[in-house]
Amino acid sequence: MSMDPNIKVDTDALTPAEASYTGAGDEIDRIYGLANATNDEYAGCWGDDDTGQMFGAAYLPAAENVLIGIKSIGDSLTSTVQGIVTMIKGYTDTENDNISAVRGMPDDPDDVTRG
Repeated sequence: MSMDPNIKVDTDALTPAEASYTGAGDEIDRIYGLANATNDEYAGCWGDDDTGQMFGAAYLPAAENVLIGIKSIGDSLTSTVQGIVTMIKGYTDTENDNISAVRGMPDDPDDVTRG
């Protein structure tokens, strides 16, 4: 089995991935905001008695860990989008540079001036 010696990158096919990840990241941010607001809204509703204090002591760290996890997912998606955009730009710039270089070559390869 031989490998194709050509390198091909379809930047047009990569572009929809950017929008998909951006949309997913926006949704994660919305969920984070909703979860955070809900935690704030119900903070302390369990009361000050011993049972309420025990519940709060167990609930608050777990709730904070969930918020940290949601935020981390959103940050990962944002980073992925930035990587996709950087890849698209890099491949596009390389392709444009190569096209410019080829267009600047003489029609007759023997017609190259050597310095």
